[in-house]
Amino acid sequence: MKTIKKSILLLSLLALALAGLSAFFLQQNAINSDTQRMRSTLEKAIQSKNLDTKSDLIKILPKEDQSSAALAVKNGASFGRKITKHKITITEALYKNGQITAFVSLTERPSSIKGTMELMLATILILYSASVFFLVKRGKKTVNSLAEKKRHSMPTVSSYDYTEYFNFPIFVFDDHGIITFGNQAFRLKFPDHTTISQFSGQINFLNFLLQKMLNPESPSNQLIHFSTVSADYDVQIQALPEDKSRFLVMLSDVTVYQNTLQSQKELLANVSHELKTPLATIRGFAELLEYHPELAEEKRNEFLKIMTTESERLLELVTDLLALSKPSSAEKIQKENLNFKTIVEASLKNFQNEITQKKLNVQLSLEEISFPSNEKRLQIIFKNLIENAVLYTNLNGSITIQLYQHKQAVIFSITNTGDGLSEIEKSRIFERFYRAGDASRLNPKGTGLGLAIVRKNLQELGGKISVAGKENSDTIFQVTFL
Repeated sequence: MKTIKKSILLLSLLALALAGLSAFFLQQNAINSDTQRMRSTLEKAIQSKNLDTKSDLIKILPKEDQSSAALAVKNGASFGRKITKHKITITEALYKNGQITAFVSLTERPSSIKGTMELMLATILILYSASVFFLVKRGKKTVNSLAEKKRHSMPTVSSYDYTEYFNFPIFVFDDHGIITFGNQAFRLKFPDHTTISQFSGQINFLNFLLQKMLNPESPSNQLIHFSTVSADYDVQIQALPEDKSRFLVMLSDVTVYQNTLQSQKELLANVSHELKTPLATIRGFAELLEYHPELAEEKRNEFLKIMTTESERLLELVTDLLALSKPSSAEKIQKENLNFKTIVEASLKNFQNEITQKKLNVQLSLEEISFPSNEKRLQIIFKNLIENAVLYTNLNGSITIQLYQHKQAVIFSITNTGDGLSEIEKSRIFERFYRAGDASRLNPKGTGLGLAIVRKNLQELGGKISVAGKENSDTIFQVTFL
């Protein structure tokens, strides 16, 4: 009976934890859903220029506004958000020629999760009640069975049957380091682990377990990277009630979350660097012109030309960043039957000067194809891919562009001669700000965002892109429109 009581108490703690986690994730999901919906509404209002300043929901704020949301946008965020118990406010900037002219905010009441939460709690309560009934009914038989098991085995214990429904690893070990139980997720992730000493390859994790055994009052959770399974886990350890010699360990996979945080940090660092470079150049030459009026006219014109070039680069960078940071519309993208051949030919004409200067041989094999798509996004995709091919093709090199239909899909392929791509470069080519090879020398005005923009627009259209080739060989980008 003592074992049954401990199991019921453990079950109660897990039920409370599950209820708390459910409430948290439901609330976060509701907030994220409200944010996406409100941003979509605000974007439509901005694009249609239908900003009703008399409305209590939408307000226009001056560009000098010092609210936390406005400051967040000024510091590089794509939007500002303020959440209180009774309302959510989303703030975005209005731009003109790459400069902020004002701010627009939308305020609404947050969606209620009361009904969903009540249903979730009722479900947890039913499962809890059924598990307790099951434990009481079979408790005596289970205790007798456990007493006959060897210490080095990992029995399926009825008291922990419910943990089999969790898709994250859970295990129990005693003060001798013996793992006495592991749920299915644990057994799949760490097969044949019967003692904690088998985690010797994960020194941080093993140290954390030992520290908790020696000092039960120490912190109960820690973020640890498991190199053996290439995953980040939020590790939680608790001594079992009424039996301080056994410990329950739960491993929550937070790999995606950690990767997202790292990507955001890298993006912020890249954006800061890319913005500072042209700004520093513009400021430097502006100070020269201001404090040295005696400069010769030729020098002044040279400095002004550099400032103009850097301003254009800065504007292009801001435009590309806005295109990437703009969230995908929750609504279906409007499509119409388009002549793909005409759009490809029009995009190619924009680079005729560069093609002539580099003496490139461009070979076309374009079929007359009418296919449903979005013209604006299609132009962006073709423009960036052609620009990329022209940039990386050496003098007197060749570019081959093909457009054809295969079954129910349209295939666009562009091949260029040049230095090719390494395996590492191919794995990173679609990352923001990544520029392969000697791209900075070939195109100092480039932002390193072109292929990232291509991939984003293709994802919104339901298409896909792949890259093939190797070093010192042709590079082939193939786009499939479905």
